[in-house]
Amino acid sequence: MALGPNHVIFTDKGPSEADSKYLEPQGAAIEAGERDLQHLEERMEIMGTQPLIARTQMSTATGKVIDTDEVHSDAAAWIQALEMRALEVINIAYEWVKETPPEGLSVNIASLEVVKPNDSSRAKILDEARKRGDLSQRTYINELKRYDIISEDIDVDSELDQTSKEVGMSASMIGM
Repeated sequence: MALGPNHVIFTDKGPSEADSKYLEPQGAAIEAGERDLQHLEERMEIMGTQPLIARTQMSTATGKVIDTDEVHSDAAAWIQALEMRALEVINIAYEWVKETPPEGLSVNIASLEVVKPNDSSRAKILDEARKRGDLSQRTYINELKRYDIISEDIDVDSELDQTSKEVGMSASMIGM
């Protein structure tokens, strides 16, 4: 029996009684589904930890001294913004009841542990994603920079140009 586009299955039964099923006999669909699920889980793991990952930024020594309260991850920035808004709301409530807030009033929401950018498991996940073709070479290099696996000073365009030349050279050296 042929199955696929441009094929029709006919039956003598009416539309409410007709039924058609197909079982793939080799079991390859199960393996392919498992691989897809594993790849999806890996991508979800990467994406799920993004807000907790420390941001790497180029800064000067003066900038580091000035920015001692620098927020190191998106999640920490969100918490800091929430703390500020909560403090504003509390102060408005004190104004509404015509009272003075206590001196030194502050709001402190639990701090988060920031995922260190040079985590070797991240590098492994990136390598696997690149091998599968889930990441472009440009994104791969940018992520390696982001996780401090390679220097922030590396120029991505120059790197891409250089690697394409090396691939061309190695192919010509072996007579391809």
